[in-house]
Amino acid sequence: MYGYGGAWSGAGATAPTYSYGNMNSMYSPAGQFNPYSMGAAGGGYGTGPVNAYGFAPTATAPMTSVPPVPPTTSRSLDFTVATTPTPTKAADPTIYVDGNYVSHPCRAVLLFCYASGIRVNVKTIDMAKGEHRTPDYLKINPNGQVPSMVDGDLSLFESGAIIRYLARKYHSFLEGLQNERLYGKIQQAVEYVRQRPMDAITTIVFNTVFAEQMGMAPDKGKVEQARVNLAKYLDFLSEYFFQEAEEFLVGTSLSTADCYLAVSLQQLQLAGKEDKELSQSNPKIKHFFEAVSRTDAFKRAHRQFFEFVEKELKSALEQTE
Repeated sequence: MYGYGGAWSGAGATAPTYSYGNMNSMYSPAGQFNPYSMGAAGGGYGTGPVNAYGFAPTATAPMTSVPPVPPTTSRSLDFTVATTPTPTKAADPTIYVDGNYVSHPCRAVLLFCYASGIRVNVKTIDMAKGEHRTPDYLKINPNGQVPSMVDGDLSLFESGAIIRYLARKYHSFLEGLQNERLYGKIQQAVEYVRQRPMDAITTIVFNTVFAEQMGMAPDKGKVEQARVNLAKYLDFLSEYFFQEAEEFLVGTSLSTADCYLAVSLQQLQLAGKEDKELSQSNPKIKHFFEAVSRTDAFKRAHRQFFEFVEKELKSALEQTE
């Protein structure tokens, strides 16, 4: 699985500082750390019928040793609720992300937290300045990647480990921990999304958007194959999943799998018209993305990303045309 990441040093900068490499080896071909890490994920819970981000959980049969989620009457997305998030405290977990939120695994972690109503402090790592290679940060994540998390004396890296930890700590409904069957279905969807459509989207966006910015030749063959694969993967998702609700891959509420798919589809919007249409042409996928992207949690998780795309990425791409 491959990824891309980094940041431009400022608006109007002509030289991007991106590294690209095999996520499994953690190093780029040049021997640099790949600052992006991808893993499985989980979820959390809100404290009332509808939490501060417009999601409403409910309870099902509890799993052994996991306290049940407080019961509510709805598990649907509520697009009308828009309340102010609870201020964070120093004792809350700290999530480390790249400065421009380009990493979609980072945004998946944040979307999970915000949709769950879990309070977290967010600290950005400036890749352009090498902050991911400083001794202090390498104590948190020896791989020099994002996302990472610190909660008290515990440090974790890999997005999946972070989310599963928070899901367990805060008695998640996004992971389905309260029901073994739901948990299994969610994990199945998570693995499918990460290993197939997410991987294809990473290949497309890197080669069509970032490769030339890094002084690399785009691999057109890989792009064409990834497009064929992505269309097939999205068709499979629409046929096999979305069985209980048209807004959710599994069950009747937002899950970890939805978080990963939504941030990946947003990543695809960086690419050209042909690639954007891959998701728009599938009615179920289009409806899913439109529904989730309207939520406060999604908008908050992508705020810096949208600003980066508008102010810096477009400018940098225009300079290469």
